[in-house]
Amino acid sequence: MVHIADKVVKLFIRNNVVKEMEYDIYFYGMKLFLGEMINISLILLIGMLCGRRIETIVFLLAFIPIRVFAGGYHASCRRNCTLVFTGSYMCLCCVWNYIILSNSVLESYLYVLMIIADIVILRLAPVEHKKRPFEPNQVPVYRRKIRIRLLFVNMVVVLTIFMSNRMKEMGLFIILALFLISILLIVESIKNIRYEANSVVLDEE
Repeated sequence: MVHIADKVVKLFIRNNVVKEMEYDIYFYGMKLFLGEMINISLILLIGMLCGRRIETIVFLLAFIPIRVFAGGYHASCRRNCTLVFTGSYMCLCCVWNYIILSNSVLESYLYVLMIIADIVILRLAPVEHKKRPFEPNQVPVYRRKIRIRLLFVNMVVVLTIFMSNRMKEMGLFIILALFLISILLIVESIKNIRYEANSVVLDEE
């Protein structure tokens, strides 16, 4: 991926799309872009293998716009990030296919899960990563964007309740996206608390 990003940016430079002095910025951005494309492609592949192609697209459409501003857990490297994201989605698909579908009562509890996820997201987001801290003016802007997008996806879920079973399933996959976001926020929040606690101990020493 690094090699591809390097080739693409150098191609941009040769064609005067970007300046040579801007290599580092575009190289970093291209690495992130390619990494995200790999993640999305793998998630779509998993969705196809599980027979949930459309549901997976709906999941991503709900997950990505909120996750971008909400922050939360980030793995130490791109490979681990891919493993965590794809592994989490595989687990959600397995829970859906082998547990939720076999017990219709559990579907009702997913709406309770949505309320819990909403509370967590509204309470914690945005959560910064220590290696990528927010600017002071970014927090209120991000929080407002999160609330608007969260309100929108919640409205979509509520609307699907009164539609066909197929559309209701789409809404339930949106809930799974919100659930995963809330888990990532909780994990990163715990990491930040531990990091701050360790910093205090080191300062006292």
